Amino acid sequence: MKKRVLLITICGLLLSSVVAFAQIRLYHNIGFGNSAKNLVVWKDASVSTYGYNLFTDNGMSGWKNISSNLDFTVSTASTPPTYFSVPIYVGQTIPGWDVTGVVDYHTYQFWGWSEVTEDAYRDRARIRMDHTNLQRAQYSQRQYIFTHEFGHAFGLFHNNGAGVASVMRDHTVNFSHNTPQAADRATIRAKYGN
Repeated sequence: MKKRVLLITICGLLLSSVVAFAQIRLYHNIGFGNSAKNLVVWKDASVSTYGYNLFTDNGMSGWKNISSNLDFTVSTASTPPTYFSVPIYVGQTIPGWDVTGVVDYHTYQFWGWSEVTEDAYRDRARIRMDHTNLQRAQYSQRQYIFTHEFGHAFGLFHNNGAGVASVMRDHTVNFSHNTPQAADRATIRAKYGN
């Protein structure tokens, strides 16, 4: 009888693990859509002022050439473009002791900008980095953080799967994985295709 109860318990745990694993979402449902070929990354002057040009350039370039449906250019315009844009700012305005960067999503409508959820259609994914908290990070950590935030802007969730090497981890992070890893590239292809 005890063996039977133990077997049923083990089967139940395995089934719940499979169901939980199946529910892990690695990318946003809609975002910029299934094709983000014409995104424009715009760097605010604050990126240069705080000395993060190299981290920004490396962070975004790591995502190039993974999918033919994800491509972007860098704008040198004085203001960020309205549609299909990823503006990045650096400042000291993000609340929270350990928050180094956040991405929020917006759509442009008749009355102006409206914030939307990560799964809604968007016209803009805005990256905001916190200089105060970034100063505490080492070089490889900073590069990880910038690449990680660009991953969110391009439509990825966190990937904390057991044993998974990913720049999209937010728990048990390996900062030497500061470029998109095989799991990240596979997730971009799953979202946007080859």
